[in-house]
Amino acid sequence: MKNIIVVTSGRQDLVDFFEKDNGDGDSVHSGNPYIVFVVSNKTKEVTVKIIDSEKDLLTYSDDTKVMKQWEGQWRSDFFQFTVGQFRDAILKKNRKAEEYIKLAKEIEVTIGSMGKIKHVRVTHDPYISDYFSNNILWDIIYKLEPQTAKINQEDRNFGPRIYTFAEWKPLYGWKHKC
Repeated sequence: MKNIIVVTSGRQDLVDFFEKDNGDGDSVHSGNPYIVFVVSNKTKEVTVKIIDSEKDLLTYSDDTKVMKQWEGQWRSDFFQFTVGQFRDAILKKNRKAEEYIKLAKEIEVTIGSMGKIKHVRVTHDPYISDYFSNNILWDIIYKLEPQTAKINQEDRNFGPRIYTFAEWKPLYGWKHKC
């Protein structure tokens, strides 16, 4: 018996897609979910699943085929890739973000009173332009604990307070484990 082969038809120029997509391995995309093609060679079936959680997507094997719609400037396109390609892109993006944070002259993070990351501002000298989601940057900041990080923690009882990372972590860090 032959194995089932899934053929998808979508764009394959993935460099821009992975760089501009907010994928960080932890996000939820309810507006443009992932279409996952799960093959069962035992039953000779292909199950098409709609997945909006990147954590769920990463539970599939590296060779699982995936498609995702990405809204362009003038039209929408579907991109095709595998879970393995997505996993590699996240690792590459995280390594690049880590270097971006290590080179930072100043880091400012604003956290709302409910614990949600509102804003991450990173300053470099000379200026370095790059885009990373707040989640990616926050995970790296939490991991590296840079001396240059200032945390603007909004608090309903006391109002906003600015802490160094070392001051902030014992007070609020338990809410933000990576």
